[in-house]
Amino acid sequence: MTLCLQYLIVYHQATNHVDRQTVRAFSGILGLRTGNLMIYLHYFILFGISLFTVALKFISEESAQPFFTASCLYGGIFLFYIGLWLANRYNRIIINGRVVGFFIATTIAGFLAASLWPSFATFTISIAVVTLANAACLTHYMLRHNN
Repeated sequence: MTLCLQYLIVYHQATNHVDRQTVRAFSGILGLRTGNLMIYLHYFILFGISLFTVALKFISEESAQPFFTASCLYGGIFLFYIGLWLANRYNRIIINGRVVGFFIATTIAGFLAASLWPSFATFTISIAVVTLANAACLTHYMLRHNN
């Protein structure tokens, strides 16, 4: 753990040093961006997938607490969506607030359903409905704004 933390600190310092040198060298160019955010936003995606995987392991276990399982499941989805939202600035089409609001509302509704009625069927059906609804919303938005 400490080795990973040390690596992150050294890498952050090195990229900031390169960014400062690049900005100094090209100080006449406004809006210079390096894309270092893409490196850091993948931590949200990685931790989200890890939490989701932990929740999938706990769903079928009798000894696991249902609220903890639902929290891991939807916490992982939420972190994954944060990573995707941060990557939005690199996309061709910028997602508007309605789509983000829909994602937040469906994720919270799924979490509440899984927390209030904890069972294997509720977990699997709620996560399937949430991810399919969010994928359909995003697909509809992208098809409508792609032309």
